[in-house]
Amino acid sequence: MISNCRKPPCATCSVEELGRDVVAELADAGYRGLVTVKSTVEPGTTDTLQKLYPDLRLAFCPEFLREKAQYVDFVEYHHVCIIGAHTDGDYRTVCEAHGSLPKHFAKMTPLEAELSKYFWNVFNALRIVFANQFYDVTAAVGADYKTIKNALAKHPNIPDVYLQVNDNFRGFAGNCLPKDTLAFAQYAKDKLDPSLGLSLFDGIVEINRRYKPTVL
Repeated sequence: MISNCRKPPCATCSVEELGRDVVAELADAGYRGLVTVKSTVEPGTTDTLQKLYPDLRLAFCPEFLREKAQYVDFVEYHHVCIIGAHTDGDYRTVCEAHGSLPKHFAKMTPLEAELSKYFWNVFNALRIVFANQFYDVTAAVGADYKTIKNALAKHPNIPDVYLQVNDNFRGFAGNCLPKDTLAFAQYAKDKLDPSLGLSLFDGIVEINRRYKPTVL
């Protein structure tokens, strides 16, 4: 399994290095087993690499781990294992590699699995940005953000995750959320039809820059 979390400047840097330095080496060495990529990569990467190296078996299985709690999240809070595989056999192999740790398994295409990782990180970044903006509203009108948030968090539709905000606890930081949110914003802008109007993702990045980076 291949896993890597790198910083900007570009989302495709790690993809190109992955293809050149790891997958290519395995192919040149005559490896015929299953290669499972777990790093965040640009959507479509696994399929592209599969075409370049047809003798390899490639799958994509994203991780959903907090930077400071990777072991605990993998072992104790492994709610779902998403597997993007080309065959049922490869899907079963990745399932077996994870044993009984995941509570649920989900099979999909590699492209869908790659997008799932971005969905997770970008949505968490959005929650943090929303919380910061709403905190600013409450501060401006003399209301208590925590009182509002704690009351609404009792409803199952609003889990109290990535909504903590105070004067010393503001924008998202770390190695993955900033990198992946920026990368997805660039992907949406550069690779997709502008008529889709996908301005939200750029907005998340821009708004977060107003706040001190503190949330990992």
